Amino acid sequence: MSTDTQLRLEVGPGPVARRHDRPTAKAAGAAIAADLPRLNAQLRLVLDVMITAGHRGLIDHEVAHHARLPISSAAKRRLDLERLGYAEPTGERRPSPYGVPSAAHRLTVAGMRCAAELQRINRLAAAR
Repeated sequence: MSTDTQLRLEVGPGPVARRHDRPTAKAAGAAIAADLPRLNAQLRLVLDVMITAGHRGLIDHEVAHHARLPISSAAKRRLDLERLGYAEPTGERRPSPYGVPSAAHRLTVAGMRCAAELQRINRLAAAR
């Protein structure tokens, strides 16, 4: 082979899961194929809770209540979503159950797209 000859290797998109894989494996494969970040169960739960809040958003105590998580876990997962660019402060402060003003957060457009794509992938995986 001469030095001016190049080897071309073309790789097309292959299957993301086998037919007999479990639905969770199919969902993971589809998420990878869709270039979504890997989100653990708590992050997905907080994402699902926050998408129901809409534009008004939720304070961390409300996220914890709806997700049935300790407040410390809910706040950390919400912060993780914020660092990923999926959540943002609304600019509103509402009283917590203890009367302390707390910042409300909502999903960004990217967060809503991610949540919608994850819901679509889960529906597809469950249907197979």
